[in-house]
Amino acid sequence: MFEEFSEELIDHPEANDHPESEEIAEGESMKKSFHIQETNNPDMPEVVIGGVPELWAETMDSYQGDNEYGIRQCCGLVSTSNLFQMAGMDLTEDDVVEYALGNNRCIIDWFDWSESGGTEKEDVEAILESHGIEAETYEAFEVDYEEMAGWIEGGQGVILGHNAYLTMEGMEDYASTNAYGQLFADHYVAMTGTVRDLDGNLLGYTVCDSGFHDGMRFISLDQMDAGFKDVFYGDVIVTSEPIHEDGRPLYQA
Repeated sequence: MFEEFSEELIDHPEANDHPESEEIAEGESMKKSFHIQETNNPDMPEVVIGGVPELWAETMDSYQGDNEYGIRQCCGLVSTSNLFQMAGMDLTEDDVVEYALGNNRCIIDWFDWSESGGTEKEDVEAILESHGIEAETYEAFEVDYEEMAGWIEGGQGVILGHNAYLTMEGMEDYASTNAYGQLFADHYVAMTGTVRDLDGNLLGYTVCDSGFHDGMRFISLDQMDAGFKDVFYGDVIVTSEPIHEDGRPLYQA
C-alpha cells in the first residue's frame, strides 16, 4: 500500500520546528506524541506519525563516507553518531570513526582503506556505552513490531540491522547473499519514527539511511519481514533508556 511512501510523502518542517503533536498515550516514564500527516497516496490520504522523524531527517547525518578518513563502509558508525545527535551529544561521523579506529571497533581493510568501517553489534554497543549510553541487542526473532514501535515512540535510540535492498521496492534482486546464496543483514540505519493508519494499526517505520542518502525512508512491515525477520543476522540495537523526549535531548552535549 505504501509503495509511494518516500521523502515526498511527508513535508519536512524546518529543522528547529516540532510538528504539532497530541499526547495520546502515557508510557511508564515518557509521553508518546503523535501527529496526523497528509500523504500522496490516494488510498490512504492521512497517516499518524509517531515521534519526530521530520526533525531527524533535517538534523541527522544521511550521507556516510564523507569523513576525513575516507572510510565509506560506515553505516553502523554513522547510525551510532545519529543516536548521539538524537541524545543531544555533539559527536559527528568524524568523531565516531576516529574512536572506532583508535579502539579496534570497526573493520579495517589495509588494501582498500575506503572499504573499512564495517561494524558488528558489539562494536556499536561498545561505542555507545563508552560515551555513557547503555544499549543492548535483540535478534530479529526476539522482537515484536509493536515492541519496537514502543521503543521508538518512547524516545529510545534504535538501530536496525537488515538487508537493505529487501526493504526497497524493485531492488530485491540486488540483495546481498553469502557464498551459499543465503540472504543476510548487511546494513545499519537509525530508526526515527513510526507510521500508523488512523485506527492506530502499525504500517511501518521511518529510518535515517546514511547509505542511500535518505533522511526519512519508509520501511513497511512486509519489507521488515523480508529484510529483517527472514534473513540471517537481522538484529536491532536499542538504548536501555530514552535518549530524547519528542525531539528534546535528554543528555548533555
